[in-house]
Amino acid sequence: LGSSFEPQDQTPKFLRDWNAAKPKKQRKLIFKGIPDHLRGEIWKAITESHFRVQRVNQYMQLVESDQGNDKVLSQIHKDVHRTFRSHPMFQEQFGKGQISLFNVLKAYSIYDSVLGYTQGMSAICAFLLLKMDEEWVFWTLVKLFNRKKHSLRGMYVDGMPLILSSFVVHDQLLAEYSPVVYQHLNEQGLNAPHYTTKWYLGLFVQALDYDLTLRIWDVFLLEGFCFLFSVGISLLKYFKDEVLSLNFEGLFRFFQTLETRKIDCDSFMKFVKANIIQSPILTKIRQIAESPAPHS
Repeated sequence: LGSSFEPQDQTPKFLRDWNAAKPKKQRKLIFKGIPDHLRGEIWKAITESHFRVQRVNQYMQLVESDQGNDKVLSQIHKDVHRTFRSHPMFQEQFGKGQISLFNVLKAYSIYDSVLGYTQGMSAICAFLLLKMDEEWVFWTLVKLFNRKKHSLRGMYVDGMPLILSSFVVHDQLLAEYSPVVYQHLNEQGLNAPHYTTKWYLGLFVQALDYDLTLRIWDVFLLEGFCFLFSVGISLLKYFKDEVLSLNFEGLFRFFQTLETRKIDCDSFMKFVKANIIQSPILTKIRQIAESPAPHS
């Protein structure tokens, strides 16, 4: 007898919806949040880091290479041992997490020998390692550092043009979108460099609750660096009443303890989506002169 049985598609519904969706629908899905067990796969798809398959074994060749700068490797080694130490993945000295983190940072320092390695890269790399294996993380870094809409390389090259411009742009956007908050912070002697370094240089890693940071990264990877300004300005608007009630010391504590606050992810991301910044001021970020990428 013939059978009418047909194998069912075992692909998770979110992945099926994502693969079938046009960009506008994909953006809607991302803002709703990626199921955590699929986050690594979706991040790979968003960043198109799968192009690594065209460069078979290049990552392992970099990891095993003896071309690394001894001074750079020594600094990486030091930073690896103090990155994400509260997370189980990185607690064991010379454990799998620390080894993977060292490998990725070493490989990138050789791949882009002009940039090499600077402090700050380790936390971003470790955050990605929580959701991807090390080779995928390496190629994702390559994309994020050299892709125009992210251009993270501009945070670390000489002069740090991306981060310095971010401070200026943040203050200008805050004055435009929330002048009352801007004026209060200014009167208390606070401007962007005093409280946004973890936001823009750190890409909100270890600046907010872990679950919320994941949600922010879902959209950041899709939208690019400029999205982070919508997050930063939204944070100050979301906590507007509290911010306006605080003096300098209170504001300092507020910003220092944001990471420990449990902010409702769905509520905050809806707030950010409703307050997406579309301002000519952002062209200052988009027009930053990028250093030439080391590889095409």
